[in-house]
Amino acid sequence: MKPMASHGISIHVVDVSRGVVAAGMLVALQAPDGSLIAHSGVWQQAILDARVPLVSHRTLATRVGAWPEYVIIMLTVLALAWAVVRVTRQRRQASE
Repeated sequence: MKPMASHGISIHVVDVSRGVVAAGMLVALQAPDGSLIAHSGVWQQAILDARVPLVSHRTLATRVGAWPEYVIIMLTVLALAWAVVRVTRQRRQASE
């Protein structure tokens, strides 16, 4: 069972194919495949000793960066603007 705070981290770990050490309400060590290697309890002090694999290659997500997200946001903004213009024109034509 995964601690609740590690669910969001798991997605990023798998996306970039890297191991991660997360500290917050709990401490967790996650493998590049998203599996939990070790974790502490919530608000409990712990010393975790585990091997986290090191990865030296760059994944597609790390090479491309955030550009796909920016493109999707721009397309969404353009689609919303187009919809507003279209509705405004239809209302003007209906009132004439």
